[in-house]
Amino acid sequence: MEFQSVPGYFALGTMQAPNGKLLDMTADFLAKGYWSHDHSGKVDVEKRVRGMPVGARVALKSSFVSGKKGQKVGMVRIKGLGTVTQNPKDGMQVQVKWDPDFKPFELPVGYRHTISQVNKPENLQAIFYGKPLPEKAGNITPKAESGSAEKQIVIVHPLNQILYGPPGTGKTHATMAWAVALLEGREFQEVADEYDDKRSELLALVDDYRQRGQVEFVTFHQSFSYEDFVEGIKPEPAKNGQLSYAVVDGVFKRLTREARQVWQATQVGQPDVAPLAVEASFDESYDAFLEALRQQVQQGQRPRLHTRQGHPADVLKVDADGTLTLEHVNSAQMKHRIGREWIRGIYAKYDRAEDIQQVYRELRLLGGPNVSLQWAIFKGLKDFEAAHQPAVADVEAAEAAPLSKVAQEAPRYVLIVDEINRGNVANIFGELITLLEEDKRVDGENELTLTLPYSKAGFKVPPNLYLLGTMNTADRSVEALDTALRRRFAFVETMPQPELLDPLGEPTDAEHVDLSSLLRVINERLEYLLDRDHQLGHAWLLDVADLVDLRRIFRNKIIPQLQEYFHGNWGRIGQVLGQAFVQAKTSSAGLMPGFDDETGSAEDRTVYHIPLDKEWSAKAFRDIYQTA
Repeated sequence: MEFQSVPGYFALGTMQAPNGKLLDMTADFLAKGYWSHDHSGKVDVEKRVRGMPVGARVALKSSFVSGKKGQKVGMVRIKGLGTVTQNPKDGMQVQVKWDPDFKPFELPVGYRHTISQVNKPENLQAIFYGKPLPEKAGNITPKAESGSAEKQIVIVHPLNQILYGPPGTGKTHATMAWAVALLEGREFQEVADEYDDKRSELLALVDDYRQRGQVEFVTFHQSFSYEDFVEGIKPEPAKNGQLSYAVVDGVFKRLTREARQVWQATQVGQPDVAPLAVEASFDESYDAFLEALRQQVQQGQRPRLHTRQGHPADVLKVDADGTLTLEHVNSAQMKHRIGREWIRGIYAKYDRAEDIQQVYRELRLLGGPNVSLQWAIFKGLKDFEAAHQPAVADVEAAEAAPLSKVAQEAPRYVLIVDEINRGNVANIFGELITLLEEDKRVDGENELTLTLPYSKAGFKVPPNLYLLGTMNTADRSVEALDTALRRRFAFVETMPQPELLDPLGEPTDAEHVDLSSLLRVINERLEYLLDRDHQLGHAWLLDVADLVDLRRIFRNKIIPQLQEYFHGNWGRIGQVLGQAFVQAKTSSAGLMPGFDDETGSAEDRTVYHIPLDKEWSAKAFRDIYQTA
């Protein structure tokens, strides 16, 4: 194919989430001769797809990063090449004739978007024609073409960070922008600027990621616990007079499992798997097996396993810690309890139950009660895996993958923790606080696996999971956070930005109010009387369109917030806002004479009241900052 005759070159992503879980669609694309995406309604993506001409050359790719910390280089793994044969112009898909006998390869170029046009001659020659890249083509931060989709600069964000500041500083909006920046590997400011006046679009984008299973939200509060966040146990309805308990996963454990499975799959690369299926760890696989047994038991059934000799053994009970109670259906009709750890030992040593030639002698060496029932459980587990995971990735290959291939290779996941300082952080995270550190995560220099208290499952955190917290410093200072948490998080201050506020009316208008000056002066007084943590954010005033809006915000938000700041000290509030907003008078309230309280006479006490907001004129608001 002549270089000049090709109407365009495109790099195409392969990850989709049709059912809320990310799948690698490479094999499906190659087998059925098409390419599509799942960003329906995303105008820029649909526009680029409609613009793909027939005859264009396309490459299926996955993106990752190679190199040591501080020396990251954007990479792509090319998983297929083909030619567009038909474009229905629906913005969602194209028909493709894929090249036969293609062999995947990797290049030090960066294409992270769902669809990117390849314009650089050296890149398209390397991707589509097998030409070597010029020397130094994979430098860490090469200069990118202006506006090009080929920017190779790798954006490395902290894995754990907290946005902190006074109320109303836009932490919620910033959190959404940060989430997109983390998920897409972009600079925060780039995302914030892009969606500065498109908040609804930003929220819709984050919700799209949430539906794909890549974003979860949780709010900490005083009653939020480890059991809510990681895992807990709950009682199950009594069967046959016996109460049982089931392990219930928390939001952190669920998202961690999803992130780790996807990370593991993309580390290995699965061009022949469709849809993507990932081999779980023993604990994840065994938990799924136990849950299937538990549901049958709750329905009054007796799930039946079989020993190597073919004798039946019925499952009677599934404990929260993974212990099974079985009845050996033989002449003795005896009940036995087999714990998780005994099966773990067999799982670690044998790939198949059939590989255990001499059950009694081989399993007796591993220890534990009733080896024939151990074999029956292991066989049942392996049969369960075969039925539910027809395509299995090579975990050993994943673990042997170079350390340099880090989180960016896999789709990222973000857990947003709102009001992180309102909960008892030490209790909520528990022992897992250690696993948040970069070097303690999967494939880190000091990778750790901890055993969870209820399920007894091994637990580790992958490098493609980000934690993003927010905290209101007016509720509690940063110093009040647990020290162990503080040193594992990066802190990003979000302070008031009065310069973002537009004035009401023109300076010559009677109802003119300079909102920027108004907020700036109020905050200067608050910082003088209290501290910088107790200021007012600009977000409350962003949507103020007229004097009516301003009065409403002052009445419903600003004055109540000042009451909280000053603990009802109206004199201080008056010093901030002035006499138009807080009026004082001396009154004895007509108390009955002849009685004093313990502190002396109650006569001539100063009392305060707030005038009706309709009495607050534009001049009253201007006086706040003009008398500064």
